[in-house]
Amino acid sequence: MDSQRNEEKKEKRRAIPLFWWFGGAILTGGLLLFAWLYNKSNGEVKFLEKSLSDTKTAFQSEKQSLLQKITEAGNRFDALKEDFTTLNDKLNHELSRNRNLSAQNANLNLKQAQSKNDFDRLMEQMNAVSAENENYKNESAALRDQLQQLTTLVKEKDALNQNQAEDLAGQKNRIKADSISKVAYVDSINRVHTRKFFNATGLVGGYGLNYRDIPYSAYYYGLTTVNGILIDNHFMGGLGVGLVNFDAGLMAPLFMEFRYSFGSSLWAPYVYTDGGFELKFNDFMNSSLFVNPGVGLTHKLNEKIALDLGLGYFQHREALRSSFVNFRIGLVFLADRNKPAK
Repeated sequence: MDSQRNEEKKEKRRAIPLFWWFGGAILTGGLLLFAWLYNKSNGEVKFLEKSLSDTKTAFQSEKQSLLQKITEAGNRFDALKEDFTTLNDKLNHELSRNRNLSAQNANLNLKQAQSKNDFDRLMEQMNAVSAENENYKNESAALRDQLQQLTTLVKEKDALNQNQAEDLAGQKNRIKADSISKVAYVDSINRVHTRKFFNATGLVGGYGLNYRDIPYSAYYYGLTTVNGILIDNHFMGGLGVGLVNFDAGLMAPLFMEFRYSFGSSLWAPYVYTDGGFELKFNDFMNSSLFVNPGVGLTHKLNEKIALDLGLGYFQHREALRSSFVNFRIGLVFLADRNKPAK
């Protein structure tokens, strides 16, 4: 029994040191592990501290750099603020100047508009004056042409009258040389026994002979009247007017008529010639001359009125010289009063 107990005690003695040994081993391992972990953690901490220190240093450096930049930015801001103040003052000055310039520009625009209106009125007046001058120029040219034509006509008439006067003088000389009876006949012709006022009014018409496609050359018809003096019951002379409608428009002829009647019986043939101006209603400045010789026949209805028939050759000039065969039918009125020649 005692031995068993001793054995148990031995066993207990052995068991305890094993426990401690195992616990010590574990403790030692734990300490070694802790030491190793601590050493490792301490290295990481040192590394972290070093990183923190470097980060701090970099942060401080960056902070200084940022502070410097902020200072520079503040300085630049102050400078920009001063520049802004200066620019604001300049802007206000420019705005004031711009307002003044705008007011001046408005005044200039108003003056420009007034000047433009004045210029337009002046141009209208100049155009009107130019048109009027052009009309005067055209009228002057037309008048010069008419004057030239009239001068030429007068010269031709003067030459014709001179020739007629020479022929008449020659005839008188021959008559005087032939016989006393012929001289008496000439004297009877030169003496005017009666003078009567007459009026010849009638319808006229004509048919174009050439260039019928030219205006005022195809046909015409109208009314004319002549007032004048009948001398010695043979010779008539007077002024005539009328209103004639051509194919291209109305005309008003203004002319002189001379006719010589043969005999004083119931039927009396005569020769006549008309000449003068044709005044155009639609183109007054381009009026033309005309001549109209012909023959006729009168038939006495009573002592004061006679039927008048005539056939003639009418000629005037437009773009080209146009000719017509014309007729007339009307009445001749004679005044009652006879006036003896002086």
